[in-house]
Amino acid sequence: MSHSILRCCTAVLVVGATAAIPIAASAAGFAVSHQGARGAGHAFAGGAALAEDASTIFFNPAGMTRLEGREFVISLHGNDVRMDFTKDSATDAIGQPLSGGEGGRIGQLSFIPNAYYHQQINDQLHFGVGLSVPFGSRTKYDSDSIFRYQALESDLGIINLAPSIAYKVNDVVSLGLGLNIHYMEISTLSNALDFGAICFAQVDPTTCSAQGLSPQSADGRVELSGDGMGYGFTAGALFDWGETRLGVNYRSSVDHDLSGKARFSDVPTLFSTQGLFIDDRITSEFESPDALSLSIAHQVSDQITLFGDYTRMGWQSFDELRVEFDNPNQPDSVEPINFQSQDRYSIGLDYRRSDAWTFRAGIAYDESAARDRFNRPPRTPDNDRTWLALGATWQTSESSEWDFAYVHVMLGDDTPFDRTGGQGDRIVGSYEAAANILSAQYRYRF
Repeated sequence: MSHSILRCCTAVLVVGATAAIPIAASAAGFAVSHQGARGAGHAFAGGAALAEDASTIFFNPAGMTRLEGREFVISLHGNDVRMDFTKDSATDAIGQPLSGGEGGRIGQLSFIPNAYYHQQINDQLHFGVGLSVPFGSRTKYDSDSIFRYQALESDLGIINLAPSIAYKVNDVVSLGLGLNIHYMEISTLSNALDFGAICFAQVDPTTCSAQGLSPQSADGRVELSGDGMGYGFTAGALFDWGETRLGVNYRSSVDHDLSGKARFSDVPTLFSTQGLFIDDRITSEFESPDALSLSIAHQVSDQITLFGDYTRMGWQSFDELRVEFDNPNQPDSVEPINFQSQDRYSIGLDYRRSDAWTFRAGIAYDESAARDRFNRPPRTPDNDRTWLALGATWQTSESSEWDFAYVHVMLGDDTPFDRTGGQGDRIVGSYEAAANILSAQYRYRF
């Protein structure tokens, strides 16, 4: 009996661990595209070719050669995700209807900061450093919802420190290289445990019922947390022919070695006396996707500049999530993810109204990394999304500028969902989601 219960409990634990792939409204998977307010105003079209402020450190470090002197850029993005779920059916491990609501307000309000510093060393060499959040999200389901056995609360983020250099080969060609130093923190990953369903599956209904263990009647809780470091690089090139610029940039994948804790509550004696569902140390690995961007910027006139971008992210590297436990009696837990690589397309324009004001707009189409209803864990019910963006730059002096942007992200009216959790519960229905993102940025040149 002990070994069979053990197999079940490790499957349950990985349900909580799938919070390593929570929803992020700004990009596919849980990538965060908002790395500067100026680019946000035209949906980051032309990101690798824009090179108009120090945020180019993230999008293409080679673009630093278009900057002069020293400058500092700081930005903040408020991301308000709205998500509703409509249930078609929801059953527990023995086919009974799951009690509870449809999740409540699943998306959360989050704030994404960026900061960049650039310094020109000489006519050819430039140095910069960026601080950004390339991945991260927050989601929360009501504690008594039908989703409680698959997902409750998720809160994670990756902070990236990126020292970078750029070298101007000649008037046309510039090259850039940066180091990406990732710190990944999983603050909270939690879900409920249906100990009644686990007992029914691994012991027998009569024995379990006699101990008060029946499906949905003996819930516990598991919460995972952890952190770790990882290292990667960014390499880019910029080709500048005056009115037209072409940028290409590659960000490598990053391997994160994570360690942390699993904490349990309200564990029945039947399991605790066998050393199951006990607080334990855990380890895991996560490989962030690589990204390749190809961008163009073309100045049509003194007032109008057009932008375009194609970016491909290699989410296929995230095919499973494996969690290891220090407890030698507890085998690895493996959850299939089956993400696929995804493409993003964007176009935009800048309109220079005067020396003080520039206005911009853009549109983007972003494919989902989760391609069907069976590969959408409730922490990432992702779908193809469309961006509509507006923005403006206000130059207050020769040294100071403010950038503002608004982005509306639409994930479609019907994102189908059909998921059987590690505890045998199955939920079928659809999500409706959208996000509104406000961005502000200050740039100071000195």
